[in-house]
Amino acid sequence: MNKKKKMTKKEVKKKKITFASAILLVIGSTIGAGIFLKNGEVLGNVGHSAILALISWVLSIFGVVCMGVSLAEIASATTDSNLGIISWVKNFCHKYLFKVSKYFMALLYLPLNFFMMPYYAVLQIQDAFGWQTQWYIAAIIAFAITAWFFVMSGISSKLGNIQNKVVAALRFIPIAFCVVAGITLAIMNKGWTMPVPGQDPTVVWPEYLKNPGHARLAQMFPLLGIVGSIPAIIFSYDGFYSTAGIQSEMEEPKKTPAALVIGLVIVSIINLLVAISLLFGAVNGKVNGMVFLDQKGLHWLVGTMEMLIAVGILGVINGFAMYNPLYYQDLIKAGELPFSDKLQHKLATQKRNWVGLIYAGIITIVFFIVFTLVGAMGYADTIGYGSTGMVPFLSKTGEVVAYGYDKVTGIGSCNSLYSFCDLMANWTSIFAFLCIVFATIGAMINRKTNKIKVTKAKGFWFCSIVSVIVISIAILFIVVASVADIAIIAGWAKDIVPDSVQDGYHQLDWNRDILGAIMTLVMLGVFVAACCVPSSIEMHKEKKMHLARA
Repeated sequence: MNKKKKMTKKEVKKKKITFASAILLVIGSTIGAGIFLKNGEVLGNVGHSAILALISWVLSIFGVVCMGVSLAEIASATTDSNLGIISWVKNFCHKYLFKVSKYFMALLYLPLNFFMMPYYAVLQIQDAFGWQTQWYIAAIIAFAITAWFFVMSGISSKLGNIQNKVVAALRFIPIAFCVVAGITLAIMNKGWTMPVPGQDPTVVWPEYLKNPGHARLAQMFPLLGIVGSIPAIIFSYDGFYSTAGIQSEMEEPKKTPAALVIGLVIVSIINLLVAISLLFGAVNGKVNGMVFLDQKGLHWLVGTMEMLIAVGILGVINGFAMYNPLYYQDLIKAGELPFSDKLQHKLATQKRNWVGLIYAGIITIVFFIVFTLVGAMGYADTIGYGSTGMVPFLSKTGEVVAYGYDKVTGIGSCNSLYSFCDLMANWTSIFAFLCIVFATIGAMINRKTNKIKVTKAKGFWFCSIVSVIVISIAILFIVVASVADIAIIAGWAKDIVPDSVQDGYHQLDWNRDILGAIMTLVMLGVFVAACCVPSSIEMHKEKKMHLARA
């Protein structure tokens, strides 16, 4: 009898995530996506200046690493929760901020990551093969990716951990390739130059470089471009905190803060190396910008790396999938989600994480369908995906044979959908890091009050102040820019030329730009409403119940 009990404990321990695996999960949930996806956007913000783009990366990395040191103390206050970010907000902030962060994570952040990240994986596959398709084909593939990881990694942390290790082993191949090839090309002077807009088909040139009068707020001055790039860069760190969301699955939950910090430092070193390599070794800051390799008939090598980048993105999805059901189940246990009272009794009898999986699945499916339709049918290609040069995987000449990701060249819905994913990616990252800023400020106050027991981290004050300033300035700027850009673009209407004129700024160009600016502000409103309205209603109900009991 006792022997059987010991075997059961041993079997349970095998399912737990070790400290080393937790560090790998931080790396696996973070590296391999944003660093490859956002470099082009950063370059666009700073006038395609590799030097200014590098300054943006260094500043952002410094702020995020400082945030990681702060989180070492913040996360030490909780060792038995799977709520991650919102447990930090709950511990150190006002109850209303906890509810705002709770609804952000449940109604926006997690569902939107299962919407965006699979599309980014499909985009990389299209990059590799020079494959154009219709938006609904991309949607079917993206949904299949979501479904696989959502279910498989969601019901078994052991399976999710195995998938993470497999992906981690593969994702370092394109990282190593980019560092070696990028630095080599830069030394050979075959990489970055400051080409003239229109001469290089692989570069998606912002409109303001073609027409200097068409610069948005972030592009008017170098300093603004650097600050405006921070939101795009911190997207490359988005998801590192998912490890804190599976503390109950770790062998030693108290080591979660250390895993976060070590993982962040490793990711930062890798990100900086890759950023330097791609900024100076490619014409557009991306792998497909290593045009010298294309010219030498080596696009099959570039295409292989792009496929492996897609695999790296799958690792990010896997990390979210492991965290997802545990997050919803902890909120259901605490009675913090609608219908919690009807589901709590099922948690005690379930053998897998089916309750959290089904609850999250319903929300995710609705979001995936709605946001796919909005992106494909109600948005515009504001980034320039329609003018991205497509080179076939097995091309011998390395020549561009098509532009854009949609079969409708340059203006297809697939390009609009990917642009919409970029918009959502920036807003979700900004709001997620804003929640961490709230928790950090609360932890700084706790240093004075000592109401919450924590393991004090060295350098906490300096790192907290730096991270709060860097992230807050970036958040404030992107909010101000979302309003200012509408007025700026409205003024461009005077530059519209007749459609009969081949070159110049046409009505379709203006429609695209104003739609992008308006939708940026609209989605900010959607995010604020989705977080604040249910939180205010819930706080009002709780206040009424408290008064009724009194």
